[in-house]
Amino acid sequence: ADHTAPVWWKRSSSVLWKRSSSVRYYVGVVQHEMTCQPPRVMRLKVIYVACTGLCLLMMHWVLVFPGSCHSTYWSAYTEYLTLLQADRLVPLTLLTKYGPHLSICLTHQLPSVLWSAAIPFQLHPASRQKYPRTHRVLGRVWFVISALLMYGVYKIDKQKLHYHMNDFPSLGHNEAVSFVLPAHDPRLDPLVYYFLLTGILAFRAAAARDIKSHRTWVCRHIAGGLWVAVQRVVIVCMHSVGRAVGGDMMDLRNQKKVFGDAAYLGVIVAVAIAEIAAADMYPPPPPPLAGAHAEGEERGRKKA
Repeated sequence: ADHTAPVWWKRSSSVLWKRSSSVRYYVGVVQHEMTCQPPRVMRLKVIYVACTGLCLLMMHWVLVFPGSCHSTYWSAYTEYLTLLQADRLVPLTLLTKYGPHLSICLTHQLPSVLWSAAIPFQLHPASRQKYPRTHRVLGRVWFVISALLMYGVYKIDKQKLHYHMNDFPSLGHNEAVSFVLPAHDPRLDPLVYYFLLTGILAFRAAAARDIKSHRTWVCRHIAGGLWVAVQRVVIVCMHSVGRAVGGDMMDLRNQKKVFGDAAYLGVIVAVAIAEIAAADMYPPPPPPLAGAHAEGEERGRKKA
């Protein structure tokens, strides 16, 4: 009997072997990167990938879904959100409230897309080295957008569109704001001051050519904006856990508590990661070896 494999099997097995060889190659590269590079370098790479993902999330949030400004030109937007059952996470007003306010869309929502899109390019070492002039010009534009975003926050505050003022009308401003914290009136002012201060210090350091200080303050400035994206991720996680343990996550009190606690957690996580990145970029120099130090002193005494 002829036990030779048919031609189609030889071809398919050859393709599978080549593909598996490619997979093994890339797995080997990743393993090599993880074992041969210092831990701080790997942490910086992971933080960069996570930061890029959060930037893409924010861009998708504004341009695709839920896009609070869509109702400006799309009359059926609220019906679309209802069809998608978006109110399982937050009240629909939280996703549509900026529609009647074109000035807020133009000064906060839409500029945040440009602000987020610039971050992966600005942070990548290769892009900074290959396109230094683009990095400098785009950086100046980026800081201008940062200021514009805070003007948009001022417009939001003036219109009293913050979540605890506008989106839960049946609840008091300081009612059901957290699962763990006592009743209080949430304030965005400290985050605004943090965002503005870190931006000013980052820009001033760049103007003074203090690259180390500039990059440190840029990390903190990015955290002052991307905490919003972290909050969105935490909201989904908290709702998933709440439903898994049998909680009523359609209840407005629970939704408001989730939104508030997710904001606090988002700020804490973003700021903590920014500090880790800033420390890993410029680690402290290692202490001198005791033996080498003693040997150097001995040589100094002999020369004297």
